[in-house]
Amino acid sequence: MAPSTSTKSTQIAIAPADAIAYVDEAGAKGRSRNLLPSRDDEIALVAAVVVHITKDASVRQEMTPWFEKFLRATPPDKKPHFADAFAPGQEAWAEVAREVRSRFFMIARENRLAVVYHARRLRLEREARDEAARVVEAAQEGQRSRVEVNIPSGSPRVEDELLSGLALKLDAFAEDSSTRRIDLLCDNLDKGVARAYRRAIDETRSMSCSSRQATEFDRATNTVQRSRLDITFSAGFELDTQFLGDLGVAGKSEPFVLLADSIANSLHGHLRTLPVDARLNAPSSISDWPLARNVYGVREDANEDDF
Repeated sequence: MAPSTSTKSTQIAIAPADAIAYVDEAGAKGRSRNLLPSRDDEIALVAAVVVHITKDASVRQEMTPWFEKFLRATPPDKKPHFADAFAPGQEAWAEVAREVRSRFFMIARENRLAVVYHARRLRLEREARDEAARVVEAAQEGQRSRVEVNIPSGSPRVEDELLSGLALKLDAFAEDSSTRRIDLLCDNLDKGVARAYRRAIDETRSMSCSSRQATEFDRATNTVQRSRLDITFSAGFELDTQFLGDLGVAGKSEPFVLLADSIANSLHGHLRTLPVDARLNAPSSISDWPLARNVYGVREDANEDDF
């Protein structure tokens, strides 16, 4: 059955998933409104490893002994995260982590598991926020109408933009690889973060046609009216994601979640070694990273490195 191409934000592809994208994040986080110039050089990253259903059992079997070894090495008071394993004072755990990561990467290479990621320096996020604020301020200063219009902007997180970018790349990967549907699985998430993740991904399903609620206050009559603003884009090509399914939570007992964690942690560490003006989503920036040949979606002219 072919996946739906509806642009409604509630639409989810109904074909059975052909593949699972195990997703994890690394690096900077936080609300966009709180970003300061002092954090401009920090890197936020979200990465996914895509496992086709036909490969799940065999790859899982290869990974399980190393997954269990990492769990046994994890101190009782710690969570099984690669970032925690490399923290000061965890030398014994770090030694196991390096071995497990090496084995994980070897398995990923041998099985040609696709890696998809989206990275961003906080400077770009802060500048995008400041530019949006300047546009609104300029519009308000030049306003002549007696009606004040307010369109809620919410309180976006750095991770929201990353998830949207990752969703677009995963959808393109699905189309290029003739994958009818990719479901996404994450580490443990609290309810608020899970809702934000789902909202960010769902918004990519209806990028060509979206709606925003607006509040209008008439200063002359002292009345408030509410209306809906419909926005339609025409780009000459398909804007909406078509091949993404559900977002779920896999938890710590899933070996592929730990694989995604090892990939995100390693890639973030690699990107941090680059000059501050390096293009984070370009092939040249990951050419000497161990899983560079597995990566899909990097481009030297990636616009996510420009705004």
